[in-house]
Order: sequence, then C-alpha cells, then structure tokens
Amino acid sequence: MADDNMNETISALMDGELDELEMERAIRELHNSPEQRHAWQRYHLIGDALRNNIPAHLDGSFASRVSQAIAD
Repeated sequence: MADDNMNETISALMDGELDELEMERAIRELHNSPEQRHAWQRYHLIGDALRNNIPAHLDGSFASRVSQAIAD
C-alpha cells in the first residue's frame, strides 16, 4: 500500500470504518511494516492529545516490551 493510502487506512481502522477484509489487510500490513506500526502509534498519540489524555510521562519502549513479552 502507498504511504498516503495506508495512512488513510490506519485512520479508518482506528475509527472502526473498515469492513472485515480491509481490517485484516490493514492489520497484516501493520504487522509487516515497522514504519506503519510507528504511524499507528503516532495516530494514537495524536488522538490522546486531542482528548487531553496524555500522561505526564510517556514510555516509548512500552509497545516494544509488550511485543517482546508476547514473542517470548
């Protein structure tokens, strides 16, 4: 997927606007692309900021630690 198209897809995924096939395709792309996972994290951070829901300290390694724990 092109970056712009994937960014739109990520946004639609977050908003619950994808059908099941599109959702599976987007999740597969997120799984296979570190760049797209980073975009996913940025979108969530932006959403949290818009909702004034950001903690005083952000742990940037949290997702990596969870992923490693799952892999282990």
